[in-house]
Amino acid sequence: MLTGKGLAQFAQKNLGVPYFYGAKMQVLTENFMNTMHQMYPSTVTKAYMEKARNKKMLGKVCVDCSGLIASYRGRNMSSAKLYSTANKRLKMSQITSFPVGTVLWKQGHVGVLVENDGLPMCVEAKGIDYGVVKTKVSD
Repeated sequence: MLTGKGLAQFAQKNLGVPYFYGAKMQVLTENFMNTMHQMYPSTVTKAYMEKARNKKMLGKVCVDCSGLIASYRGRNMSSAKLYSTANKRLKMSQITSFPVGTVLWKQGHVGVLVENDGLPMCVEAKGIDYGVVKTKVSD
């Protein structure tokens, strides 16, 4: 059974996985990069693809923010779709009451609340320059 706690543990186990836009916990290939470039040319630019090559990401498992959550759930959804289909939406002003494993959303991005004792922390697939990292929710 999938749980919020399970999602938080899964996210933390994937700290350090490289980020590539559109990747859903899959091995990065030239073919995939070219497909993403064709689909999202303003995001996956030639320079973005070159950065991935320079970071030696080809042949490595990569993920994007919604892909991190999709990999646990077994169901691929964009961050917008995750938000629109959420059973419950909580106000960030109430974050101290959120359970670990809550999916945190902002326009175009999602992360997972992994600690909520004192300083709320999340795991997020932050971007090509960061990969999957643990950050303060306030950041």
